[in-house]
Amino acid sequence: MDTSDVNFTTAALGGEWKETEEKRALLEYRVSRDLAEEVHGLFAMRLHRILGLKTNVNYSIRNERLTEGTAAFTLYPRSDCWSVGLEAGRKTKPDETSYKLLFSLKGIGTIGN
Repeated sequence: MDTSDVNFTTAALGGEWKETEEKRALLEYRVSRDLAEEVHGLFAMRLHRILGLKTNVNYSIRNERLTEGTAAFTLYPRSDCWSVGLEAGRKTKPDETSYKLLFSLKGIGTIGN
């Protein structure tokens, strides 16, 4: 059996540390045939009792550039049943930058434009 001609259709390898949705880190390597090879990272942390940060990044190894990234700051009031946040996002194909104002109710979900 000759293994030199073996190719993966899709493969991913990664690791994640997670206490809650607001305290987590993830790093992942993904390859899809000869089309894409990228690193995906996610980091979320409560910086202070009232302030949270969440980042999400995709980096293309094949193209040597950032393909997509978002960063969101969230403010949590004392009641902790609702939150309001601001998210900035960037994509390179198509070239697009977006900003969202987010409002979340615990147990129900998030809306934003």
